[in-house]
Amino acid sequence: MRPTRNRRAREPYIPNYGERRRCRQYIGNGHAEKANDLIVLLLESLPDVFIGSKLCARLPDTWLHPAMAGALLFAGTRLV
Repeated sequence: MRPTRNRRAREPYIPNYGERRRCRQYIGNGHAEKANDLIVLLLESLPDVFIGSKLCARLPDTWLHPAMAGALLFAGTRLV
C-alpha cells in the first residue's frame, strides 16, 4: 500500500472543483478554466518572445552562443 503522506502535502494545492462549483467560483466547467489558464500563459509569454527576438538580432554571436548554451545546459540539468 502506498503512503498517503505525499498526497496530504499536495491537497492544499489541488483545486477542489466540486467546492468551487458549489460556491460559483468558476468561469464555466473545468475545460474553460484550463483554457483560461492557457490563454493567460500565452499572453504573458508574447512580450518575452518579442524582447528575445529583438535582442538576438542585435547581440553578436560571440555573446549569443555561450548564453544559449548556458540556458540549454541549465534546462537540461533541471530535467535530470
